[in-house]
Order: sequence, then structure tokens, then C-alpha cells
Amino acid sequence: MAEPPVIHPLLEPFRMMRNHRPEGGGAPMILEGPALLRRALEAGLTPSCVLCERGKHKDLLHSLESRIPLFEESAETIAALCGFNFHRGILATAPCPELPDRLDSLTAGPVPLLVLPEINDAENLGSLLRAAAAFGVPAVLLGERCTTPFNRRSLRVSMGAAFELRLVHCRNLARELERLRELGLVLLGSSARQGQPPRSLELAPERPCALLVGNEGQGLSPESMAACDHLLRIPMASRVSSLNVAMATGILLYDLANRCAGPSPDLPPAAMPG
Repeated sequence: MAEPPVIHPLLEPFRMMRNHRPEGGGAPMILEGPALLRRALEAGLTPSCVLCERGKHKDLLHSLESRIPLFEESAETIAALCGFNFHRGILATAPCPELPDRLDSLTAGPVPLLVLPEINDAENLGSLLRAAAAFGVPAVLLGERCTTPFNRRSLRVSMGAAFELRLVHCRNLARELERLRELGLVLLGSSARQGQPPRSLELAPERPCALLVGNEGQGLSPESMAACDHLLRIPMASRVSSLNVAMATGILLYDLANRCAGPSPDLPPAAMPG
């Protein structure tokens, strides 16, 4: 692969993009591909710059505001800049949105809030946010040690769900959980081995709740488990000890969102194969 070219300063975030980590310090987020860029635009975000493969995505480029810096380069130049062959044809940077550090209001309903104290893997976080958007989660609380939802891998996997979800980055998650309990929420914790199946949970559909999900390796910390009113586990065959955190969370969200008798009108059943 060719050496990275000398580039305009606005394109610097794309250099060796695999190593990009927008973990603070004003680093921008990177939007990969036309679908994610459209999601960002629909959410009202303004790109700092756009890098497009020459001759591609003309309709999308025409929709951009004229003041947004646009660079059109060959596929070879983009590959040399990014450090790998990029096949989606368009990239953009944008400032990371500022997230509040506490919920300012709550909406009661059967779908729980999602609380992520310490998700370390960006792709897992992206899958979790995509599941949260799919099941209509009213808000997602991120703990102090949770990775950023604006990592490029997280954004790509979530298909931009971070732009439409109500995200809160708690500076003191323990204090925020206590505040939720004072407001009447039931705190539920996901566990691989302890607790009860979600369908056996006796909880009125109108009672608001929050689902806490632990990290990929250790699950919920002892402190987070102690904060929960109930622990939930997914019954599985004896040969399987656990599920991927995003898969398990999707199952729990589905069960909790459908506490009312019958299917939810907002979640139509999937078509059966064949």
C-alpha cells in the first residue's frame, strides 16, 4: 500500500483510521459510508468535512450545505490515507455531540431504560445501542467507564442509533441510580447465572424500570448487582454458559417490552420463514 499522502489538515482524522479513538480532547467522530452520513444529517449534525471517492455518491454530495468542506480523491489516495482499502466511497468527520450527565425527565412505560456501567468494546456498544433503538428504549445511561458511543466502530455497528437515542453519560452512575429509585423505577440487573427468568418477573406493565447490563468479561460489578431490585437470567441449554452481551440484552429488552398481554402494537412480529 502506498505511503499516506500529504493532506489537508481537515483530513488528518482519517489518517490511519483504524487507530482513531474519539475519547475526549475534542477529537471528532468519523462517519463511514453513505447510510451513516445520511443518519447524521437527518439528526441535524453538520459535518466538519467530507471525503468522497471521485465520481461516487453524487446525490448525497448535492444534498450537503455548500459551506461544508468537500474533498474528492481517488480510491487509491483514500486507501493510502486511511491505512486500508475503504469500499463505502464516502467519509465524514463531525464534532461529537455533548451528552447530558443526568436524566432531566422520565417517561413511564413498559420499555425499560438501559444502563451500561462499563461496556469496553466499541462494537458491542454499537450492537447494544442498535437493540435499544429497535425496542424503543426511552434513554440509555452510560457509566463513567463505558466507552464512547461515538467511536467509529460503534457508530458503524449501531447504524447511527446514537444519533436518535436519548443518551446520558453519567459522571456518578451510583448517584444517578439512586435518584432513579427515588423516582420509582425498579432496577433490574442482567446475570448469566443468578436471578429469575424475565417472564416470571411480577411487575406491572405501567411500572417504569431500568435494565443494567454488565461488561463483556465480568458482567455486572458487585456494586451494580447490589443496587438492583431483581436479577434476571436467560434460561439456556446446559451446554451453553452465556450469550454475547448484545444478544442477551436484546432478548431481555424484548421480554420486558412485552410485559403487557399480547404482542406490542409497536413491535410487529417478524415474518416466519418459508
